[in-house]
Amino acid sequence: TITFSKENEYQTADIKADLENRQAVEDPDSLAKPGYREQAQALVKKKGKAVEAYKSAALAGEKKGRNKARKKILALNKDLDKLLESVKTENGGRVPDWWEKEI
Repeated sequence: TITFSKENEYQTADIKADLENRQAVEDPDSLAKPGYREQAQALVKKKGKAVEAYKSAALAGEKKGRNKARKKILALNKDLDKLLESVKTENGGRVPDWWEKEI
């Protein structure tokens, strides 16, 4: 604390409070809207099922099944990209830690 005068002490306290508030506001995990994590997890789960369907169709030599699963995978990737952009927009361009760990 700078104590040149009482006024400086108050200003330093205000700056400290602002910094503490900014850290709380800038925490990407706290800024993500409720539901983003659940949406992302659901899309990843669907994508996993589509990948399994693709593999099964490929092993069975089913060209139509493989193409259908591939289209589903591509669509889910687009949905994940859109969701990621929404999350980043809400978080000032940053991705929450959970996204990197779980998605």
